[in-house]
Amino acid sequence: MILTRDEILEIGVARDVQTLAVPEWGGEVMIREITAGEYDRLQVMTQNALDSKADETKIRANWVAAFLSDEEGARLFKDSEVSKVSAMGAKAIDRIYDAGQLFNALDESEDLEKN
Repeated sequence: MILTRDEILEIGVARDVQTLAVPEWGGEVMIREITAGEYDRLQVMTQNALDSKADETKIRANWVAAFLSDEEGARLFKDSEVSKVSAMGAKAIDRIYDAGQLFNALDESEDLEKN
């Protein structure tokens, strides 16, 4: 079946979500599919941070803030709250970051490891 423009636009707003156990926090969270625009913004932010060798880049925290969602796929954290996410324990943040990358079929973790 060939989709029409309107069908594509209607489908495009729906986001998949997935439950992820975070034993470090004693419960579960929801991670979501990010948009193409969010992916582009995060990718540019990551590259700029790596290029600048900035001391406080909060790379993983930015990604995690974009991945965490409610059951409908709406973000839990605003960009202005990334510092709060960055202050959380690394084990849980890494777990969410890795799961979000895998769920979104992204390869940012490989890029971070190279740098």
